[in-house]
Amino acid sequence: HFLVPISDSIKRYGLEHRNSSVNSGGLKTLKGYGKTNYFLQWVMPHEFVHAWCGKYRRPAGMSTPDYQMPKNLELLWVYEGLTEYLGMMLTVRSGLMSEDYFKEELALYWGNLRYMAGRDWRSLRDIAVSTHTVWGGSDSWVFYRRKADYYSEGSMLWLEVDARIRQITNGERSLDDFCRSFFGTGDENSHSIPYDQSDLVSTLSELADFNWDSLFTIRISSVFDTFDETPLDVAGYELLFTDKKPKALVNDELRDECYYYYESIGFAVAQEDNKILQVVPDSPGDVAGIYTGMSILGVNGKSFSFDRLNKAITDAVNTGELVLLTQHGEALQEQTIFYRNGLRYIGLQPIEGRKNWLDVIIKPIAQH
Repeated sequence: HFLVPISDSIKRYGLEHRNSSVNSGGLKTLKGYGKTNYFLQWVMPHEFVHAWCGKYRRPAGMSTPDYQMPKNLELLWVYEGLTEYLGMMLTVRSGLMSEDYFKEELALYWGNLRYMAGRDWRSLRDIAVSTHTVWGGSDSWVFYRRKADYYSEGSMLWLEVDARIRQITNGERSLDDFCRSFFGTGDENSHSIPYDQSDLVSTLSELADFNWDSLFTIRISSVFDTFDETPLDVAGYELLFTDKKPKALVNDELRDECYYYYESIGFAVAQEDNKILQVVPDSPGDVAGIYTGMSILGVNGKSFSFDRLNKAITDAVNTGELVLLTQHGEALQEQTIFYRNGLRYIGLQPIEGRKNWLDVIIKPIAQH
């Protein structure tokens, strides 16, 4: 069951539960395609899976006897990461989302991890154990301090686990088999059954011969200078740039009420007031001095419109630059962005000559 309060008078929050999750939203939550679909296609499947992953089986460090004992959150990459992955698979397998559209969403969701410059100093484990430091705060530092990446990056890790099991066993075993063994029937009489990383490794090792403990240690506890696309590679896919705007991005922009230019000039702009929302580190916009909180007043000597911004980015293929008139407080300034690649977006494509395990994974496992 789902308890879904829709009101602007109630704080927005989500609380997973064995029998009925609580997920509140503002009055616009179920108004408009972008917001409604996000809630129904992503949030609800995620919370449904939490009944097993998080409630029936819970990390030992989070299974404390009372509220006075501090919790150890280092396994949030399982509690939330595995739940995120299974919820995503439930979404596409159940038909709530088409396979092509789902791949577009994956490209956007996992592609944004490429901009997390903070991974060169902060591991996924660090984010998990200090999760209270990544919620809220200034948007200016999101890419440098990282977000709750145990959701997105954690789900990528579980894609790799799923694909590796299938690869090693030639498709005879999968993460579905792990879930049947690890979560069982979800006995309603059991409050919660704790586990640690060794329990995960033990169950996985029964399915496929691989050094799972080493994989988890590298992915969770290490820092990296660049984004590691190995999980996608193992699944038979790779990220690429395209000049065709994905339908998923159109809907995401509708939901978030902004336009994303991460793959081109490197920032997002609010639709209502033309304010810069987030800037990708080392992007052309960042190098030009664009920062969060600015408003764009003009483009190439004319008053601002998104059509003119899009044209300026397209024209930059030939001119090599675009000039923005920006305002922050009472200060006005012109900033030149040097850029030549035009409008481009992130996408997913199969790797030629490789087994595309992702295509196998997202197929329904039961027929109506």
